[in-house]
Amino acid sequence: MSSNNAYPQQASKESYEPFVRGEVSATDEGLARLRQDETLAELVERFGPYSWTLHTPFFATARAIVGQRISGRSAQTTFRRLMQVTGLEPARLLATSEQELRDAGLPRSKVRYLREVATVAEQGGLDNLFDLSDDDAKHVLTDITGVGPWTAEMVLMFSLGRCDVWPVGDLGVVQAAEALYDVDKKGLGELGERFRPYRSAATWYFWRWSEAR
Repeated sequence: MSSNNAYPQQASKESYEPFVRGEVSATDEGLARLRQDETLAELVERFGPYSWTLHTPFFATARAIVGQRISGRSAQTTFRRLMQVTGLEPARLLATSEQELRDAGLPRSKVRYLREVATVAEQGGLDNLFDLSDDDAKHVLTDITGVGPWTAEMVLMFSLGRCDVWPVGDLGVVQAAEALYDVDKKGLGELGERFRPYRSAATWYFWRWSEAR
């Protein structure tokens, strides 16, 4: 999958209470680990303690699929329309016509992907993700048509609340790495080693920096 992926971040600031299952909040240990890196220390000072809302697996997967290969702003607009049409309920999405989904701004490929995930969700295929390791959860997710590594990583972060996710296929992460560290995509893996086991939090700060440019 290309690096032109954008999880619709602003959605976390809206009220989607039926789908909220918790929150990841900064810890003293996590902040101290990130501050060992001079650049991250500056971002922590600028943006404050990291935190993000956790949603149900289907909600998070759908958001990530919508954000595949488009800008954050476009992803947010399309996701809002999808919410209006389907309520982000698997059964309701499956009952929605392809034309209605296309009218919400979804290309035919993403309609198919969302229906694949909705079918899996209806069958209970996402229910056991919380009990799996990061690698096993990612494997289950990427077995679903339309769910690649980046999409699975968004689910790990924004549903399962995993703290050491490093999405090298994310546009904001790539942009921040190039600007802040002079590191291209090939060097992202090595760069991420600086932030273990809090790479998800480092990702959050990279996103904040990208949004604030």
